[in-house]
Amino acid sequence: MASSLKKSNSQTSNAIYENRIIDLVFLCAQTMGDPKLEVEILKLFDQTASSSLKIILSDNVDNEKALKLHLHSLKGAAAGVGAKAIVKNIMLAEEDLRQNGYVEAQMLANIGFAVEEARRFIARIIAD
Repeated sequence: MASSLKKSNSQTSNAIYENRIIDLVFLCAQTMGDPKLEVEILKLFDQTASSSLKIILSDNVDNEKALKLHLHSLKGAAAGVGAKAIVKNIMLAEEDLRQNGYVEAQMLANIGFAVEEARRFIARIIAD
């Protein structure tokens, strides 16, 4: 019984980490616990995410290669701060792009929502 309880707690803990907008524990490890560096990285991610999202959602990205490049760039930036929802949504969009040569509008909207949610989260952290 104790082992199933431990497993259940572990699963709950993993679910909590998976559902974080930005995994601050991961970010802390990446910055070796330096809070000033964490803030700087979050600010940089915020700027990168904002500009990448504008390009990804713009009508000017009709080129499959350009869209792939900007999706990949945003995915890497999101992975660097532990923004798992953004990474997951981009992975789905990249698969759609590989299979169909385009990304469904709903998938792009999901990426946009995840990015804006992360940007709001960052704004709250920076404001504190």
